[in-house]
This record gives sequence, C-alpha cells and structure tokens, in this order.
Amino acid sequence: MPIDGALFIESLPPRHHHWLTALSVFFSLGSVVSALVALALLVGAGASWRLLLLALAVLTAMAAAARLGRFRTLESPAFLMASGRQDEAELVLQAMAPEEGLPPEDVHMYREEASQHTHETGALFAAGQARTTFILWLLWTLQSLAFTLFNAFYPLYLERKRGHTASRTEAAVLRDVLAYAVSSVPGSLVGAALRLHYFGFGGHRKRGKSSLQV
Repeated sequence: MPIDGALFIESLPPRHHHWLTALSVFFSLGSVVSALVALALLVGAGASWRLLLLALAVLTAMAAAARLGRFRTLESPAFLMASGRQDEAELVLQAMAPEEGLPPEDVHMYREEASQHTHETGALFAAGQARTTFILWLLWTLQSLAFTLFNAFYPLYLERKRGHTASRTEAAVLRDVLAYAVSSVPGSLVGAALRLHYFGFGGHRKRGKSSLQV
C-alpha cells in the first residue's frame, strides 16, 4: 500500500492529489460487497463459508484482471533516476508533462546532478529523518494490525460465533455487518473533499511542476 500510494501520487498533478484519499473508499465498498455476498450465500442459499470465500476470491481475481488490463501505472521517475535509468525516467516525465499543462519537449534532464543522488537509502536514517521514518513504519504496522489482520480473521470469528448466539439470528448479525460497512463509505469521500476545499493544493503546484525538470 505505501508503494502503491507513492506511485499514484507521483504520477498525478498536485491538483488531483486528493484522489488518493478518495480511492480508499474502495476498502469500504469491498466490505459492502462482501457483506452482500455473505447475506446472499450464507442466509439466502444456506451455503458454507468455504463457498463464500471462493466467491469473494473470484470477485477479487476479476477486479485484479480489470486493474491490470485497464489501468496503466507509470514507473517512479525518482526510482528510475536512482537506478541510473535516466532515459526511461525522461520518457515517464514526458508522459506526465501534458497533465501538468506542459509540452513534453519542456522536460529537461540534468544528468550530472542525477548521478549524484543514487543509492541514498541511508538518508532515511540520517539525523532529523530517522524519527520520521520510524514513525511512518510504526503507523503502517499498527494500521495493518488494526485493519488488515482484523478483516483477515473476521470470517473465522463469525464462523466460530455461528450457532452460539441464541438471542440473534445469523441474518441479523450479517445485516449489522452490512450496516457497519455502509457507514464507512462516506469517510473517504469527506476526507477527499476536505483535502481539496479546506487544505487546498496551491502550495504544492510549483513543486509539482518543478518535479518534471529532474
């Protein structure tokens, strides 16, 4: 996820950076689809959890195929420069230039400077930067534990609770899951709107355009 987000942001004009926040809505939509499929199979058809997981796996494979076939992600120009692949970086930046309102021929490569900035992994742990690096690692680790692992073990938890809750039917539990999933949908969209209208992007415009002149 951090790599995907970094690639996505790097290939977007600054005025569209709020799209990254909006795209997290697909986490919520995925939960909604999963809850609907669970209601249809577990309650409507009386199927097993194995069939539910198989159905969700098929849907995931279809979404992955559509992603690979329909959308093209450009390689990171910064990565290409750090790898000494300046010609490829120039092609990528020229492809990005029209989105910034610049003609591709305005992209200039300063190769002498670029060669001085290779293999700078150690900069992540330099004085003043190491703290930020470890904080970001910690945030992503805690997020994975709280969100990704929870969702991974959620079906197992519900399966173990199945039949042990006399006061509520399985359909009622799954409807609660659906309501919870639906309620999480607006969060990403509201966050994207706040990013666009209240935090703005004007301060990043100049930096975004200058990034095309690597």
